[in-house]
Amino acid sequence: MKLFDAEHLYARLPAILRLRDGEADGALKDLIEILALQSDILEEDVRRLYDDQFIETCAPWLTSYIGDLIGYRPIHGISPEISNPRTLIAGEIARRRRKGTIVVLEQLARDATGWSAHAVEYFQRLIWTQNMNHVRAHSPRSPNLRAPDPLRPIDRAFDTSPRTVDVGRIAVGEGRHNVRNVGIHLWRLYALPIRNAPAMPLDARRWFFSPLGADLQLFSQARSEPDISHLSTPLDVPDEITILGLHNNLAAFYPRDISIIVDGVPVPTADISACNLADDGPGWAHDPASGVSIDPERGRIAFPSAAAAPSEVIVSYQYGFPHFIGGGSYERADSLDAGLEPESPVGTGDSLQTAIDARVGGGVVTITDSSTFAETIALNPDADVRLGLHASNEQRPALISGGDIEITGGESSEVIVNGLLISGGALHIPADAGIRRLILKHVTLVPGLSLNSDGSPVSPGVPSLVVEAPNVTVTVSASVLGSIRCVADSQVLLEDCIVDAGAADAVAFSDPDNTSAGGTFQAVDCTVIGKIHATQMPLVSNSILFARLAPGDSWDVPIRSSRRQIGCIRFSVTPPDALTPRRYRCLPDIAPANEKRRAQPQFTDMRYQRPAYMQLARGIYPGIATGADDESEMGVWHKLYTPQRRANLRLRLEEYLPVGLEAGVIFET
Repeated sequence: MKLFDAEHLYARLPAILRLRDGEADGALKDLIEILALQSDILEEDVRRLYDDQFIETCAPWLTSYIGDLIGYRPIHGISPEISNPRTLIAGEIARRRRKGTIVVLEQLARDATGWSAHAVEYFQRLIWTQNMNHVRAHSPRSPNLRAPDPLRPIDRAFDTSPRTVDVGRIAVGEGRHNVRNVGIHLWRLYALPIRNAPAMPLDARRWFFSPLGADLQLFSQARSEPDISHLSTPLDVPDEITILGLHNNLAAFYPRDISIIVDGVPVPTADISACNLADDGPGWAHDPASGVSIDPERGRIAFPSAAAAPSEVIVSYQYGFPHFIGGGSYERADSLDAGLEPESPVGTGDSLQTAIDARVGGGVVTITDSSTFAETIALNPDADVRLGLHASNEQRPALISGGDIEITGGESSEVIVNGLLISGGALHIPADAGIRRLILKHVTLVPGLSLNSDGSPVSPGVPSLVVEAPNVTVTVSASVLGSIRCVADSQVLLEDCIVDAGAADAVAFSDPDNTSAGGTFQAVDCTVIGKIHATQMPLVSNSILFARLAPGDSWDVPIRSSRRQIGCIRFSVTPPDALTPRRYRCLPDIAPANEKRRAQPQFTDMRYQRPAYMQLARGIYPGIATGADDESEMGVWHKLYTPQRRANLRLRLEEYLPVGLEAGVIFET
């Protein structure tokens, strides 16, 4: 019951007062209700005094005060995982009780960076002179070569091989194994899940996990650890699954990380085996005698020749990628255009073109699962309408086209494509198209149009986007695509994108004739591989333009803007001889004379569908790794904020590292 109930108190007043109050338009009743309202506010405030003593239940404005009471220092909130102050301060309070322990350092690394982590006390891995009164059975002089553990490879986080002392400092990467050293190992790649998607057949008995029919390294997903006192194991981090690892720990990976359904029936674990299915002449290395063989290092599946060939194979798996761009099965609900109506849902077995034709008057076709469509579609909306082709949130359907996808449309129409993986043909806007705007979000237009079974591009350098119509604006965000051809009167605006022409001396952007100036080219937080010839470049920011001339090249410079009095290139990497608008804080321009040759992009891997695709290499020139306008890295992975994550971790380690110990941050992926 309320402490001050207006109705109850008013009813207890003498009848004569209530009668006179009614004659006075209820002024006394209004006063009592005002007093009751203030009493309720006071009562609620008193009740909250108890709740406000705890970080889990306190008012939002009090979180910073509680943090100040425990000496909490704010960090860069550069990702959703590490931007909630209530969560961060609650974690800080929980860690203080276990300060100085290795499990706290590991949890600290996860909380400060948002990446999976494993902490190692390297004195535990040193060779010890054995004492009969204190035998250290885990510290022999020689490693056990009879039973190697594939989940603990040499020189990685979980390697337990005994070592002699390294005298170099771990903080600068000179050594690891010493009494005072602690290693913080971080997994930067995300394991992105694909659920219930059709596998791609090479023939009746050989299949690929990837819908592109190409090799794909499979990953394990990170496990949720039970509590803060748990030290991570090889099965708790998002890492590559090896053949031996799958063989020795089949139940740990199947069906949790990998699952296969054949003709509607799930394959049991007892029928699964790990196998090397590498190319061996025209066939693969092994033909299973029975069951189903999986090669997780290549993403291949083999069925025995003695058994009946399957007609349908449905797979679930994870693949590794640095961040959430391109057609992918991650959270992207914010990018979906909720204003497009009506909606036509499409799923496995439906005709995509039929659904598109039903929406030419406007609306959206939504693909509800990660199915594969082997058809050549055309997008031709009516005049003055918007036509969308979307994948549902956390789904990645694949469109395997038999040729170019024509986008025409009536006058002033608009087409929006979101969340698709498109292979086999380019998006083509012909010269007579009426469309005025094409929007691509979280789309992959496979560089080289499609892939060979080993992952190499089938048509390297062939454009994946061709704009021949004038006055068209193409807006591309969070996408991966091959080279672009665009007429001078249209424009391409890129943000958080990879444009991969296949090689630095190939053409990434130009007119459809491959030589003349293309339209307007704008890039923000992008990595572009290949030469560029644009009419104008109004803005290039926080980007990497990696281009060079081939021997005997017909181009005189790798990057050229015809109208250099317009635009600006800022905080980016360009070739030193590029003819561009005014450059501000760009490399190698601002690098010292003796370091200009070093101030060039270097990548871990430049082949599409490999896990570390376009990731900056370790040892990259520091000006590139921290050269963006906010001191993050240049290029497409700018919004990963890797330098800020490392700074967060360094800040926290200063508070938690025991006196006399030194920590080193080691990237595992």
